[in-house]
Amino acid sequence: MKKTLAAVVLALTTACGGQQLEIPPPAPVLPAAARTMPKEFLEQIASEREKFNPEVETFEEEITPWQDKLESIYDSVICLRSIRVYSDGESWKVRSFHGTGLPIFRDGDSVYIATNEHVVISDKNTRYKGKSLPLFKTELSVIKETAPYLEQNLPLTVLNYINGRIDTAVLLGIDDERLLVSKDYVVDPNVEVRLGDEVFSIGCLKSSEKVVNYGHIANVDYQSTDGKSILANLSITHGQSGGPVFLRREDEVYLIGHVRSFPNKEGGTAYSIITSIKDLYPIWYEER
Repeated sequence: MKKTLAAVVLALTTACGGQQLEIPPPAPVLPAAARTMPKEFLEQIASEREKFNPEVETFEEEITPWQDKLESIYDSVICLRSIRVYSDGESWKVRSFHGTGLPIFRDGDSVYIATNEHVVISDKNTRYKGKSLPLFKTELSVIKETAPYLEQNLPLTVLNYINGRIDTAVLLGIDDERLLVSKDYVVDPNVEVRLGDEVFSIGCLKSSEKVVNYGHIANVDYQSTDGKSILANLSITHGQSGGPVFLRREDEVYLIGHVRSFPNKEGGTAYSIITSIKDLYPIWYEER
């Protein structure tokens, strides 16, 4: 082996013009114990590696703005009860009606609520034992179970109303700022409602259960018995009269009116007639 190495060195020396090559001495071989790093040094290395290889953080699925808006609007919608007393001085009859309302404006402790005229005032006479009894008085209230912060039913008074094709009323309640007035929708009387637009309504099932109905605009110029209106394939029942109807475009929500009735006067159908916000806006926001 030594002779072979000497021969190689000689050959290289000759190739380099007779200059002697300097061959570095071999590296010393450390004993096995010296090849093991101290524990503290290993921990330091591991700590540095973690800085450059952080664990992937996981997040819960974010709620979209649309979902937030829907929940806010849902919480603001309320169920109404109308107790009507009919009497001619001799006979008495009490009837109870339910509907849906939307708080639309607040001025301190005063809250203004929109619903249908027929929810609060209609049926000014009723038949009882073969006689026609006139309306003696009406008691209106918000059902406390449908408002998150109400501790008791909230009495209401009628400020303004119009019947027929418009069929709307504005009510007033003094609530110590307990009813929610949602700011998560746009009120624009000139919003364009198009055939096929995606819409939803929120209403009450008879008394205190609220539901969301989804559908589309089926007719923007529907000729009802009371005049031209909007028709949507929203399936509604008694108790959802006065419920607000909203139009969704991406993450924007527009209030486009409220439920007035259904084409079939006998009860709920797959369609609902909507009074347009264009007709409601002056009564709701300009004539308080």
